[in-house]
Amino acid sequence: MSLQLLRETIRATGAGNALVHLHSRHHLSPATLQRLAGAKIARTSAVYDSTALDELSTIFNRGWTAPRDRQAPMLHLPHLDLVYGGLTQEGIDQLETHSAVASIHHAPGEMQLINMVRIDAATPPPQQTGWGIQHLQAPLLWQQGIKGKGVVIAHLDTGADSQHVLLQGSIVTTMAVDTAGRSIPSPSPFQDMAVHGTHTASVLAARLIDAQSIVGMAPEAELACAIIAPSGDLIARFLAGLDWALGAGARVINLSVGTADYNGAFVGVFEKLRAKQLLPVAAIGNSGAGSSYSPANYPSVLSVGAVDQNLVVAPFSGSAAAGSNAVGPLLCAPGIDILSAVPGGQCENELGTSIATPHVAGLAALLLSAMPEATIDQVQQAIIASCTLPAGADPARLGAGIPNGPCALEKLQQLMLALPATGQ
Repeated sequence: MSLQLLRETIRATGAGNALVHLHSRHHLSPATLQRLAGAKIARTSAVYDSTALDELSTIFNRGWTAPRDRQAPMLHLPHLDLVYGGLTQEGIDQLETHSAVASIHHAPGEMQLINMVRIDAATPPPQQTGWGIQHLQAPLLWQQGIKGKGVVIAHLDTGADSQHVLLQGSIVTTMAVDTAGRSIPSPSPFQDMAVHGTHTASVLAARLIDAQSIVGMAPEAELACAIIAPSGDLIARFLAGLDWALGAGARVINLSVGTADYNGAFVGVFEKLRAKQLLPVAAIGNSGAGSSYSPANYPSVLSVGAVDQNLVVAPFSGSAAAGSNAVGPLLCAPGIDILSAVPGGQCENELGTSIATPHVAGLAALLLSAMPEATIDQVQQAIIASCTLPAGADPARLGAGIPNGPCALEKLQQLMLALPATGQ
């Protein structure tokens, strides 16, 4: 169906964007082992046959006029075994018979940042922990020494203000791509190309200020921050960020970008992320009931909606449309009146599913910090099992409900203890 859609697009416009999955047999060397912080998990770093890549590049080039934002017609994502770019009908015909190609898929025309909304004017950082972090009872895990140490969270967003007092020391590695998805030097000091990324980064892993108590969910986690938004070819930039996150050794990835409604183009990409032990956590979207965004609405993604301080689902929080292939949200998290950092050393109250999402991604980092040998499937299962669904709430809007940090840790410990008995 996806390939048929690509052919129809090409017939209508003369060219179309494609995601081309590559066969791993074209790797020239055995998998390169990369140690994750504190975890004995290997990940593949692809070394691909340059001859095959040259042949593919020629196919992408032939007869193709590059869009304004893409000077090179083919983007190679080695960790994902994927190439992305524009094709004509001739190119499709040649790729279908090329030995390096496993499958060809239509790429969506656009992707967007799932923005949050400012509620109050900017203020200096306060001296208290936000209500959302308190409700998930993260401080009880901190008291046990569980603060995310040794876990890398990939933060794909608009960047982040690395000089903000709340983020100093949080950002340990960075990446930037141009509007076409090609790697460029990261700004130094690292910056936020808007304001969105500083918000989400601070909920993930803001540090302690002297003796004050305001911190992010996982205050000792390491942020791998990539600038992939807010402008340009967001599909290319998004894919480049996912590929980089695998190479950066991340175990959790926080996402607030997507395509409106259900689009299955990236299903195979997210299955690969999970196979390589990277847990994707994504915002379901801010368009209300019956609407959602891909990739959050994939079964392979831990999708997050938003609730207020009364644990009532936010009117803007999305959900799967009846009769569609979409799923989610799988759970909800605090997403209204969330005080988080903005560039320039200030803080603001925000609302949105994209500010709810880092609460869950941060919780996943806490659990992996406590039990680094756990798989991402076990972590997700424990988080969902810890959820409480408020009385009278609609599971279609809230999923399993709202998670609880200490309960999630207990559930994860139970899962790990059960392994020898079940033979898993």
